Amino acid sequence: MRARTLEEANMSGDVRSRVVVLGVGSGDPEAACLEQADHVLVAPELESAVLFYAEAWRVDRVRPGDAVSTVADLVALDGPCTVALVVPDEPAWGAVVDGLRVAADAEVTVPGTAVVPPRLSPLW
Repeated sequence: MRARTLEEANMSGDVRSRVVVLGVGSGDPEAACLEQADHVLVAPELESAVLFYAEAWRVDRVRPGDAVSTVADLVALDGPCTVALVVPDEPAWGAVVDGLRVAADAEVTVPGTAVVPPRLSPLW
């Protein structure tokens, strides 16, 4: 599942912000979501994998305790935008996703796709 661009969201009449939560590891790579996102938030330990796919000026580190308020601030300040949140598979981050669904005025999706670190990407 790929993230919709703002143009696609506006054409459909949906002007809410979107938060797409991605994991890191093997699986279905979703680099397009990182390319289309207005903001990319990432757990510090995963930053090197994300910087392979997204420009550094759009990438910010975030910790579990600050993630919900950071996303809510971005959505409130930027208006309709797309935020990609790249998280490890840890219980603390699961609670963050639940908090985003309650606190952020945005559509939160967890497509089940992953950002594949460059060292795990197959060479074709």
